[in-house]
Amino acid sequence: MKIVGVLLLLCFVIFPGFCETIYIYTYEVCSDEPVPPEFQVKEGILDGLFDAGHIVFDDMSDSSQPDLLGTDTIDTLITTARKGGAYYLVGARIISHVLSGSDKNQIESTATYYLYDVYSGKLIKEGMTKVDNRTNSITLSKQLLWFRLGHYISDEISQAYEKKQKE
Repeated sequence: MKIVGVLLLLCFVIFPGFCETIYIYTYEVCSDEPVPPEFQVKEGILDGLFDAGHIVFDDMSDSSQPDLLGTDTIDTLITTARKGGAYYLVGARIISHVLSGSDKNQIESTATYYLYDVYSGKLIKEGMTKVDNRTNSITLSKQLLWFRLGHYISDEISQAYEKKQKE
């Protein structure tokens, strides 16, 4: 427990203003089936934001939950984030499909992502991107494609966060 305290203290000293706590929620499906945890985009988001100096956490049970990123249900996620001690909520909806006429390794994914201020409920950033692994000379595995997609989302979120801090 002392180690965690020392790490948090170092985080505030080394990264002043950048060490915010962020709750991550993802809704991920591939061909209408939940994506197994070891393949999730969430892992790339968590990794990227942690590398950027943020304290990040998720709810391990949320991978089998329904999509809670709608306007009617976002307050549930904001409340969960606030109760967990987060200042921000990152939500991402990733819908993937196996490309028709291909083996199960060729996929296309559409990701919509959001950054919310947990205390004001204000949407700070919203974005969308599409990726697939059919255009590479070497087809990326689903796991690597989704991990890179998570890193892309974390980069976009970090830039939005840094912009907000300068305001």
